[in-house]
Amino acid sequence: MRIPSLLLTIVAAAAVLLVPTVVPAGAATPAAALVLGLLVGAVAGVWPRVTGLRPALASSAVLALSGGAALATSLALPIDAALAWWPACLAVGLLLMFVVQLLRGHEAQGKVGALSAGAAGLLVVVSAAVWWVWLRQAGELGSLPSGALWAAGGSIVALGLLAVALLRSVISGWGAEQADETGDTLRLGRLAWVLAGLACVLAAGLPAALLAQLVA
Repeated sequence: MRIPSLLLTIVAAAAVLLVPTVVPAGAATPAAALVLGLLVGAVAGVWPRVTGLRPALASSAVLALSGGAALATSLALPIDAALAWWPACLAVGLLLMFVVQLLRGHEAQGKVGALSAGAAGLLVVVSAAVWWVWLRQAGELGSLPSGALWAAGGSIVALGLLAVALLRSVISGWGAEQADETGDTLRLGRLAWVLAGLACVLAAGLPAALLAQLVA
């Protein structure tokens, strides 16, 4: 059930993400902001638990704040400068994640691995802002260009297949469900596959927007 769970999560999250492109224009902005905000919050809350990032609460807060800041700035700025603060949100998030790891104390182990996991999570959540820019462009055009739709769908599928390959290669840990595993480990494994689907959708925003600019 691991691969079907991941693929279903990708399809469901992608479908929800595309809803703002078909709703009335007056409701498109709040709908997109709500959907992307919920996805960022879900990924930020689950990421530390699945990756073992500690401290979990502080790390989730940094992820949520960075992703929320990237979304807010992309919403407030004009469309042609919507991503002007995107690099700053990512950079500040990295600095905050570094500070969080420093505050763990000198005896804490695995700081480099934790910082790497935090950096990966930050890249995923701030990529939600690029989806927002893509949705704004689609809304201004009045209809979704077929090239942009193919770019978005292709990016999600490509990242989803990459996630499947990576998770299947892990013998124990993320997504591994053996018969002798405890209930907590089984739940964590299933949660990892759900997180992978959500993360794929958010991370696909960056390549989707770049490809859409080329094919639109």
